Amino acid sequence: MMITETESHTDRSGSRRPGDISLPIFLALSLALSWTIWLWPLEYQGSFYLVLARWRFQVPFDLTKLTIGVCAPGVLALTWSLLQDKDEFRNIVRSLVRWRVSFRWYLIAVALPWVVFWASLAVTLFYFPSTKPRPSFTWFALNLLLLIPFGPLWEEVAWRSFALRHLQKRFRELTSSLILGVFWGFWHIPLWWITLRLGGGNAVPLLMLALVSVIGWSVVFAFVYNRSGQSLLIVVLLHAAYDSATAAIFPTIQAGQIFFIAISAGLSVLLALILGVRMRDFSAVF
Repeated sequence: MMITETESHTDRSGSRRPGDISLPIFLALSLALSWTIWLWPLEYQGSFYLVLARWRFQVPFDLTKLTIGVCAPGVLALTWSLLQDKDEFRNIVRSLVRWRVSFRWYLIAVALPWVVFWASLAVTLFYFPSTKPRPSFTWFALNLLLLIPFGPLWEEVAWRSFALRHLQKRFRELTSSLILGVFWGFWHIPLWWITLRLGGGNAVPLLMLALVSVIGWSVVFAFVYNRSGQSLLIVVLLHAAYDSATAAIFPTIQAGQIFFIAISAGLSVLLALILGVRMRDFSAVF
């Protein structure tokens, strides 16, 4: 089932909807809200415990703050759509429960980030051998499931199901994904700065490489989202696999971390170029 290209070209030829006019305001508010939460200083350091069934998790306060900042744009998108256009809200909900898609999209969503980052790790270890244990696929799968209800879900509500859909009412699919990718990367900067503990002379190169990588993955996410029939569930799974793969693989590198980021950014851009060509070819049909 393919709905997005037909819909997006129809919308571009028609009148502008109210949500399109306010999209820049939504993006600006999302940026301001997340950055404020991430950069707000904590008065107390500590953690709390979360018990699920027989599992007991220790959750640090600073991780909670980061998670709230990540989820904030999705909450804002749902609130925004509910207040402005209830049809938009229903579209988001329908895309989230659209699970009857080809099994290959589930496989692609889980495997694609794992393959890209494992390939990057293999090249890195060839030049910078490490004695640390190799990442476990079991840990990757478990972490993927734990991540889904948090950042991946709420980010994709904001970026793909809301922002990308509005951008595609005015621009072609590839252009929309690139515009969103630039914003998405810029939105991440404080989060990268905090979690990667950036500093010194490598900070700017690392941020630039991460930005390039995110722009590439924005094209990949848009391709998967549109070709899976705008199934938000599939792209949430892809996002969770991306986060889980980086969390599983990156800590196993003892040296050459910037080399790993450069290789993974290069592979991400290569993948985006391949899919971008297919986006342009498909758009030309209409």
